[in-house]
Amino acid sequence: MITEAHKGISVVIPTTGRATLVQAIQSVRSQTYGKIELIVVLDNPKLRSFVENLLVLSSEILLVTKGNEGGGVARQIGTDKAQYPHIAYLDDDDFWDPDKLRLQHLAMTLANSDWSFTASNFLTRNGRVKVFPRERPPSITASLPDYIAQRKSILFGDSLVQSSSLMIKREAIKELPWNTNLLKHQDWDLVFRLCTRKFRFSFLAQPLVTVRQGSPSSVSSISNWQASLEWYEVVKKYLGKTAQADFLLLHVVAPLIIEGRNARALRELRFAIALRPHLAALIVSFAKVASCLLRNR
Repeated sequence: MITEAHKGISVVIPTTGRATLVQAIQSVRSQTYGKIELIVVLDNPKLRSFVENLLVLSSEILLVTKGNEGGGVARQIGTDKAQYPHIAYLDDDDFWDPDKLRLQHLAMTLANSDWSFTASNFLTRNGRVKVFPRERPPSITASLPDYIAQRKSILFGDSLVQSSSLMIKREAIKELPWNTNLLKHQDWDLVFRLCTRKFRFSFLAQPLVTVRQGSPSSVSSISNWQASLEWYEVVKKYLGKTAQADFLLLHVVAPLIIEGRNARALRELRFAIALRPHLAALIVSFAKVASCLLRNR
């Protein structure tokens, strides 16, 4: 039984000590929800003093890794330290609307859901703000992995789940912890596994998170076809054939061509085509290749 003294939300921010951490922390302090603990996990011990000076409240905790452990390890270290029944995650280059935790917690309570995510304001490199996802997620939990992985439109953002929009009950994340071995797709991996255990989810269409596009040192912006392919082999059982094909084109075939590994790219391309991808996934993947090659001319 959760007593009044134990009601609250734990917030975990994994960080390498980027300057944007200041705004992320301030957005947590500005929340209209009552009881919050903030756990900042620094994955760069050299910047300990910088981060220590940012955390001035008794409810703010600093944990430090050995360094270069990765986002999955940092999030799990913070999760293990969390004391409250709900845990929310915020990347150090993103920030929240002041009502984010209050509205998300209320929505989870009303829906009796185990985890949830919200829409996001996507701040582009040229300063424009776009709201994603454009398409509401399916109400059936088992369909969510396909929703995330497939690319039905040339335009980015039809389906989007950001780690900074996630709130999860502690018992759910204790049963299915973050995968600390992944270099990429850590948030997708967690969501896919939550779906397999039939944990109930809810979605808020109100954009309560601001995500910066292409932040410096952002792992999600770095192509790593080996890491993506290894992860695909583990999670493809959760995906329909078209979603598998779309993922392979965007995260494996395109990076292979960019690296000049044409023979391997052709092999993966033939396999993806046999799975019948969306036309948009084909167009976007080859547009990525063309854009990269033109930049490097």
